[in-house]
Amino acid sequence: MILIGAGTGLAPFIGFLQHREAQVKQYQDLLCGPIWLFFGCRHNERDYLYRSELERFHEVGILSNISVSFSRDNSTSARYVQDNILLHSDSVCKLLLEQNAVVYVCGDARNMSKDVNNTIVTIISQHQGIAMEDAKSVTMKLRQEGRYLEDIWT
Repeated sequence: MILIGAGTGLAPFIGFLQHREAQVKQYQDLLCGPIWLFFGCRHNERDYLYRSELERFHEVGILSNISVSFSRDNSTSARYVQDNILLHSDSVCKLLLEQNAVVYVCGDARNMSKDVNNTIVTIISQHQGIAMEDAKSVTMKLRQEGRYLEDIWT
């Protein structure tokens, strides 16, 4: 599972993670796929919602990877979630195309979701060695299969 959100778009994912944690506790032999979280907010010190809970989810193995970007802090190389997706493009493509991961995008429809979609198309094109139009078709197929889901707003 690949979770991508900015700001308050993180909130639904907390529910996903809490549910996974409850499943793992209830069914100790449960085999679960990896969960990657790409989260973005403006400032590390003021806006990093659920920081301690996310760190705990990572420590106990519920979250496989956390990549956080801070758009208004100058201290990070990845300003936006799509920057972190690009930094981890090999893993994202492997999860999506080889391990059949589901992508959930939650947040701003005006910019973030469009930029994330364009980034996913770009990395599919690069990693598959296919034209951008063909990569758009792959992304559309993911949507049709229910493997690229968005909860977005303006």
